[in-house]
Formats: sequence, C-alpha cells, structure tokens
Amino acid sequence: MRLCLFLLLSSMAFAQSTGSFHQDHTFNSSDFNNLNRRFSFYVPATYQASQNHTLILALPGCGVAPNDFRDDLRNIADSLDAIVACLDAGGNAITDEYGGREVKLLEYLYDSVQAHYSIDSNAVYLTGFSCNGREAMRVVLEELTTVPFAGVIPYSGAFNHPNFNPPSFARSQVSPVCLCMGTRDYFYTQLPYYHDLIDSLQARQAQFHEILMPNVGHTTVRASTFLTSISCVSWCTSALPSNSHLGGIITPTIALLLLLLIVPL
Repeated sequence: MRLCLFLLLSSMAFAQSTGSFHQDHTFNSSDFNNLNRRFSFYVPATYQASQNHTLILALPGCGVAPNDFRDDLRNIADSLDAIVACLDAGGNAITDEYGGREVKLLEYLYDSVQAHYSIDSNAVYLTGFSCNGREAMRVVLEELTTVPFAGVIPYSGAFNHPNFNPPSFARSQVSPVCLCMGTRDYFYTQLPYYHDLIDSLQARQAQFHEILMPNVGHTTVRASTFLTSISCVSWCTSALPSNSHLGGIITPTIALLLLLLIVPL
C-alpha cells in the first residue's frame, strides 16, 4: 500500500522546482476512496542537489490553508536552507476525522520529497499549528509514523481534545520536543491541558524546550513563527545531555525581537 501510494506521489511534477508551489492530488486507492488533498511546498532558491537539506513537514491548523501555513514558514526555510512540505489535513485535526489515514499521507509526503530532493535524514522536523500542533505531538507520542523526526515543534497547540491524554501514551521517551506558546493564548491562560502536557513530559524525563512568546495570542504571526522556529531547530540540533529540560528559555536577542516585532492580539 505504501509503495502504491508513493508511486502516485512520485508522478507529481517536482522536477527539482524551487520557490513556492503546490500539488493537488486525488488518492484513489481503496484505503483513501478518492481522498483529495493539497500538498504545498517551499524550496529555497539556494537549494543545491549536491548538498543535503533540512526538511520541515508542516501541518496547518484546522481550517488553515496549507499554502498560508507554508508561507508562514518561508523565512525560517530561507534562514536554514530548508525545504518546507505542508500537508492539507482537510480542515480537520490530522487524525480526528479520518481514523489515522492522514498519518499515512504524512509518510508518503516524506517519501516523495526525499525521492526528488536531497534531504538530510537526520534533520527532519515536524511542526503543526493549533489542532495540528496537538496532533504533531500525538504522531510522536503514539509512534504513528516511521519518519525519523529529529524533533517536533508544536506551535500554539490546542491540547484540549478528549483523545489527547499524554499520561496514557505508552512511549516513555519521545523525540526532542520544542513547545511554542503565546502568553495570551487561550490554551495557555485558561485551560489546564498545556500544563498537563508539561507535567507529563517532565514525568517521562523527556528532552523538551519551552518557549513562551510575550503578548502573543492564538495565531501564526510571521515574526513569532520565524523567531521561535529558528530557536527550536537550533535547540533540537544542539548536543544536549539526555533527559534534559530547558524550560522557558529565550535568548536575549530573540526576546527583544519578539517584543519589537510581535503585534499584540
């Protein structure tokens, strides 16, 4: 099944394209029953096939167009010389409505990008916004995919879904996690679920890093997305001791830029 769908994805006319582009595709296998999905990509102009590049797989929030979320990540892609591949979850959380089928699409998207571009398999990151910030965590905590993520970056995760219960997940160790949350985000200020996740990660002695963004609500303001993602990727790739936790750390430069660039919501 994975090979069959991978062959369908391989027919997409990537042809070593650079810049922003997307592909609309219908998956007509028995498992997907004519499922329509858009895959949105950004490849920096500096891309060179002779070099391995970072890959960021991105899951837009519920109702957020994949092209828009891809565009939110273009600055970080340029800064890291990274490729962004964004999966349209159909306006729903990645596993909520479709029983996990979107997780397969995430694997096929990874396979297809890897087949057409030079990817550093040790520098593949998963990020998601809002409902799919939560689902990015589920993908890692429940080991729903074989994609070798170097880190997961939930951005303003909506961790309030009844099926999201971190203490119940069997996996004791997870990929490095960098949590980005605004101090004015409803899911941080008024609901306990984010703090429950922090407690669960601490109990697992997981490697995680927490970035709190001053005066940011539930949004993907480009300035905050750019700065926090840069910090997260730098942390994930750093040589930290096992089972370490750096909570709420933002470098003075990043903190100043956040205060100057982020528009309060």
